[in-house]
Amino acid sequence: MIISRERYHAITVKLRKLQELPPLPQTAQRLLALFGDEDCEIEDVAKTIEECPAVTARVIGLAGSAYFAQTQPVRSVEQAIIRVLGLQTVKSLSLSMAVSDAFDPSRCPAFNIERYWGSALFTATLCRLLAGAVQTDEEPVDPEGAYLCGLLHNLGVLALTHVAPQEMQAIFTTTAKNPERGLAELTNEQLGLEHYRAGAWVSSRWHLPPEVTTVIEHYREHTYRGRHWPLALLVGFASRWTQQLLVDPERLWHEPDAIEALGIPHNRMEKVTAQTHQRISEISELTKVFAGTR
Repeated sequence: MIISRERYHAITVKLRKLQELPPLPQTAQRLLALFGDEDCEIEDVAKTIEECPAVTARVIGLAGSAYFAQTQPVRSVEQAIIRVLGLQTVKSLSLSMAVSDAFDPSRCPAFNIERYWGSALFTATLCRLLAGAVQTDEEPVDPEGAYLCGLLHNLGVLALTHVAPQEMQAIFTTTAKNPERGLAELTNEQLGLEHYRAGAWVSSRWHLPPEVTTVIEHYREHTYRGRHWPLALLVGFASRWTQQLLVDPERLWHEPDAIEALGIPHNRMEKVTAQTHQRISEISELTKVFAGTR
């Protein structure tokens, strides 16, 4: 896609508007405050989530999905927390939904909402399953923190689709026809900014947890060894594994350099691989609920 100087200037103006994005939605602000409060009560989290009907519906829908095999219907956020999902998972899911709802990708028909959330959910799930097995000289990787980072790692895709829907339409079309050309290459080429840098920009501006910002910016860098590097490497590994799962679920995934750097034992990788392949269809159903397409 070749663009004129005038068009490039127009795109640059749009990208600058990332700095002028509206404040973090109020529900997300309140959830973010609760995120840092280890003593918060379930009732406080449920009440905050229920201020946003769209997030409430998806949380209840997730808890009642076949993935969790509940014999009794889930009718409230509080029931979803206590009986099914747990407090930390609901906080992570709700925060990621509330943050993402600040963007409107509807003007870009090529944006696939199910694929976006499928990538987020699969990545987050793999991160949580593997986090406890990470063995490095750094601090242990918190499974729930890894889960949140997995959910938000591609936030920049939403941000760029919001501010430059026409350009992202062309980029998504190109990647569909030429998968070897990745989003980072194309967004940098056509918009002057990689999607992950846009995501880190937004995350920092909205004061999301610092480890989230770091992961969004560096998860694609195999050799990154700065702050929170085991978390960033884990999310990147899980994200690449997810992309393969979405294309060819039957193919086994192996990335020896990342597995060795993270110190993940071979038997744990085998166990997580088996668990993931057994539940692909169920996680795909979760994605539909999460994306609001079911």
